[in-house]
Amino acid sequence: MSVSAVSGVQPAFQPNPQDTAFRSAITQLTSAIGSGDLATAQKAYSTLTTLQQNAGPPPGAPAGGPNGGQDPFSQLLTKIGGDLSSGDISGAQSDLASFQKAAASHHHHHHGGGGAPPAASSPAAPAATPTSSSNAVDVTA
Repeated sequence: MSVSAVSGVQPAFQPNPQDTAFRSAITQLTSAIGSGDLATAQKAYSTLTTLQQNAGPPPGAPAGGPNGGQDPFSQLLTKIGGDLSSGDISGAQSDLASFQKAAASHHHHHHGGGGAPPAASSPAAPAATPTSSSNAVDVTA
């Protein structure tokens, strides 16, 4: 039996270079806004919007509606972009803080369970126990 055909498969955990660049730009933007560095924030914003435009809309993004079809992250970028283009770093800080607070409360809300773990993780009788003695092996002989 040969398994050489499997060797060409890439692992599922390998990061997409564009995802890595996007995360890096987000980190730079939030860090620059947090520290009040307008020039770096403007540069990071520019990089981030370019990456976002090249990637297209995220999967499942609304096609239209009251927010012009923008997901909450895109709405935040639009607000921050306006703040940065007018030189209002404190406005960008305020918008970012509001978004982070909303995201944290939204995240906490979804993970507030506290109930019992799923039945699959509980100890239980084996799912398949052979009932025929023809599968038994006598190891004492």
